[in-house]
Amino acid sequence: MRNLFLRILILVIFFPALWLILFVIPDYNHLVFNIVTILVTLVAGLEVENFFVKKNISTWKFVSPFLGITLPIYSYLEIAGLIPKGYYSLVIVSLIMLVLIRGIIATSKITINKRLEFLSSSLFVIVYPGLFLSYIARLTDPSLFGPEPQFAMLFFLSLVFSNDIAAYISGMLLGKYSRLNLIVSPKKSLIGFLCGFFVSIGIAVLYSYVLADYFLLSLPSALLLGGLIGLSTIAGDLVESVLKRACTVKDSGSLMAGRGGLMDTIDSLLISAPLFYFLFPLLT
Repeated sequence: MRNLFLRILILVIFFPALWLILFVIPDYNHLVFNIVTILVTLVAGLEVENFFVKKNISTWKFVSPFLGITLPIYSYLEIAGLIPKGYYSLVIVSLIMLVLIRGIIATSKITINKRLEFLSSSLFVIVYPGLFLSYIARLTDPSLFGPEPQFAMLFFLSLVFSNDIAAYISGMLLGKYSRLNLIVSPKKSLIGFLCGFFVSIGIAVLYSYVLADYFLLSLPSALLLGGLIGLSTIAGDLVESVLKRACTVKDSGSLMAGRGGLMDTIDSLLISAPLFYFLFPLLT
C-alpha cells in the first residue's frame, strides 16, 4: 500500500506541474517542457547504461547518454525554427557513425574482443531512450499538432499514465487471480493489462469530446488511437522488464519514490511516443 500511495502522490504532483508547464508558464515554443524532456532523457540514458555496467558489458560510459540527448535537443531547435528542418536523419546517422568510429580505437586484444558488445551497448543507450523520447519533444510541433500543441501533449501523456496507474491498481488488487506468468515479468496479470488497455480507450474517447475545439477526433479514430496507445504502453513496460530481468535488478534506480528509477516511470512512454507522433495527425 505504501508504494500505491507514493505512486498516487507522484501523479497528484505530476499533472498540476504538467499543467503549469504547458498552459501557465510563458515560454518560447514550450522551452520548459523540452528542457524537462532533455533532462529526463539524460537521466534515463544513464540508468540504461547502468544495466550494461551491472552485467560487466563494455560501453561508452557517460558519453552515450550525452549523445542521446542531442536528439531531443535537435528536435526542439528544429521545431522552434532555430535550425533548418529536414536533417533529423542526418543527426541519427552521424551519431551511429561516431560510435562506429569510436569502436576502431582499441588498446589491446581484450578491448578488441569486446568491440561487438561495446558497439551494441553504446548504440542502444543512444537509441533507447534518446531516439524514442525525442518524439515527445516533437509533439510540440504546431505544423502537425495545431497552433496549440499542448493539448495534444496533454492528451498523449494522459493516455499513457492513466493506463499505467489503472494497470497497477487493478493488478495489485485483483492480479493474483489472473497471473500471466510471463518470464520477463511474472507479476503481470491479465486483469492489469485489460484495465490499462480499456482505460486508455476511455480516456481517448473522453478527450475526443472534451477537446473537440482543439482537434477533430472521430469516435472510431479515438477507439483506434486509444487501443493502439494502450497496447504500446504495455509493450513499453515489458521492454524495460526484459532489460531489468536480463541484468537481475528489480528497479532501474532509486530516484522516484515508490517507483524505483526514472526509467521505471517513463518506460511506457518510449514505444508510445513515436506511435502517437505518426498516428495522431493521420486521425485528426
